[in-house]
Amino acid sequence: MLNQIVASCISAVLLVPTASAQTKMQIVYSKTPITSTNPTRAKSTTSFVTGDTIYARIYSTNGQSIRSNQTSGGAPIRFTLKMDGSTINGFELQLAVKDYDKPYADINIIPQPGTPPQDLKTQTRKIAVLFKTIAERLDDQPHEFTINMGSWGNFPFKVTPDAAGKAKLAKMIERLEASVLSTATMPTAGMKNRAMEKKMLGLARKSSRIFGGKPIRVVITDNTWNIEHHKRTGKPVERYLWTALVQRETKTKCFYQSVRFMQRHMGGGRYGALQVGGVGLGSKNAIACKTALR
Repeated sequence: MLNQIVASCISAVLLVPTASAQTKMQIVYSKTPITSTNPTRAKSTTSFVTGDTIYARIYSTNGQSIRSNQTSGGAPIRFTLKMDGSTINGFELQLAVKDYDKPYADINIIPQPGTPPQDLKTQTRKIAVLFKTIAERLDDQPHEFTINMGSWGNFPFKVTPDAAGKAKLAKMIERLEASVLSTATMPTAGMKNRAMEKKMLGLARKSSRIFGGKPIRVVITDNTWNIEHHKRTGKPVERYLWTALVQRETKTKCFYQSVRFMQRHMGGGRYGALQVGGVGLGSKNAIACKTALR
């Protein structure tokens, strides 16, 4: 399932492409749990509004098992979710391993790409961040989401906002956010350099790229500088460090997000002034300010 919680945050009119003979796969969407082993008998729909629950099940159109439809390079068992063409980082959709020998499989959300599902409490907390990420991007305009299934195809759906549904979603996000705040922790520091952290914080406060709250702390998450080299000459171009930048929204509520700080190579092994290099595309991670400042 694309699961009860995920679908509640997405208002959608789903455009489900017909599976080709080459991909041999299709996705069926529904507002209720899908129990049918036959896609033609599943109670499917392509129209949703904000606040609906969307369930998703993948079926092989040739009736063979998921395993038998693996590509030569390995089964595309992990998929990505895109919004308006941009991948929503930090999450993957994954087929349940127990279903590999069946001609159908439910789709589950994995909060950490490339790893097995974690315990329910941790998974629910991180999925809540995903819902909040999507909700923050929704507005009064249609949006297109796409489940990218690799060689099995892309399955897009269009999101149409609904006022009543958005109000329902806001309340749900508020409850989930309370859960997030109570359990959220800061990323582990890769290196500690008080002078550099202070300088980074000052730059973040002045940068037009940083918005949404007042920067109050920087944690350097890289262990060492990353060196970027020229693709043709191999010479250093710049070096950079990824950080977790904490910003305050209210007296008690903060969030952190990935921010890259960089220095351009000036030649002779020398690097220029430190500057904000960019903000990660991942979501803002809600956290209690007292936890973020420990």
